[in-house]
Amino acid sequence: MQCEACRLLLDEAMEAELGEEAQRAVDLHLLRCHACAHELKSLETARELLRNAVPQAAIGPAMRDRIETRLNLGEPALGKTEALLQWTLPLHEGATGDPDDPR
Repeated sequence: MQCEACRLLLDEAMEAELGEEAQRAVDLHLLRCHACAHELKSLETARELLRNAVPQAAIGPAMRDRIETRLNLGEPALGKTEALLQWTLPLHEGATGDPDDPR
């Protein structure tokens, strides 16, 4: 494996998202190539620094329940457009909440 190919796969390798063959090829390359091994270590360090630099937001019980319900029901996640409509449509419906109200 060439360095360029290895470096393109480092993120996926860190997330254990590679197939067995690709992971073996990356691991073998990293054993032989100090530059790519250093690149992997740099990526891991940067990821850890970012993870520690940003405080994790607390999720309230109601949000946790909604998330668990959707996960258990296998409900698909909303796309960007659907999510935006979910938040903005009530604003356009007027004070009555009736979408047929001409206000």
